[in-house]
Amino acid sequence: MSEKIYHIELDDCATPAFVTFGKDYYGTMNDVEEFISKFKSGERQELIEAFREYKQGNSDVEIPVGFWKSKMLEEVKVYGKKQISCGEYEWEHINIWGFPYYMKCDALRSSHYWIKDGEKLCRIIKVKFTNLQYKNTLGKYKEIGMIWGFPHIIEFGTYNTLMVVEKRFETVNELKQNMHSFNSVSDMDFTAFCNDIFADG
Repeated sequence: MSEKIYHIELDDCATPAFVTFGKDYYGTMNDVEEFISKFKSGERQELIEAFREYKQGNSDVEIPVGFWKSKMLEEVKVYGKKQISCGEYEWEHINIWGFPYYMKCDALRSSHYWIKDGEKLCRIIKVKFTNLQYKNTLGKYKEIGMIWGFPHIIEFGTYNTLMVVEKRFETVNELKQNMHSFNSVSDMDFTAFCNDIFADG
């Protein structure tokens, strides 16, 4: 597969306020450029400058994540890709505290990659929803308004600029079996996507 996918680690906002974790994100170079372009001048300046330095040839440049440093980008191995579209869909998202959000959309289009990132074997997802909504405490559905996760990962409450981990595997054989059998929205997991909306709320 000629399409190159890169890993970037950013702060994980879907954790309790008293702990700090990083979260794995992935994307093509175009995805990363789109993500970086969303930040205004003076906003996340270290991230912007590190990406500029990476593009100029410094593949070892690092960015701050929590209390440590992580490489700006690292290429991962790609085993395969699938794209799926479907119409109306409903599901239950469980937040980090174990509480449910009832979600629905009019349609969705998703891209899934099966990758090896160091020792990690994963299926990652990028998805765009049409009219994504959640049920509020009054029992009525409403459109996604505020985004509580890392800035500009979820745009307009409908799509993620960078891919997130959807499923992890223990072996390459398990990954390849999943890649061949995966073919339906019912096989998808939107937990990491929704965590970038609701964060620790």
